[in-house]
Amino acid sequence: MMEITSNFWNGKTVEMAAVYYSGNSSNTLEWVETLKKFVMNFNVKKIYVGKIVPSMIAHVGPGLLGIASLSR
Repeated sequence: MMEITSNFWNGKTVEMAAVYYSGNSSNTLEWVETLKKFVMNFNVKKIYVGKIVPSMIAHVGPGLLGIASLSR
């Protein structure tokens, strides 16, 4: 996920980014912190962190991670 995101953001200005997750396992929360640090390396102006809605969790289960962004 980080390699794909890095390639996508290469040469762009990232205005906002969000890290989304489901579940509260220590492994998931460690990945959330890793993704937050990764996003910060791109000088993102605003970073959001939030939980994924329960309807998504019902289909994929806990441990889901995602990055969303607005870039130019």
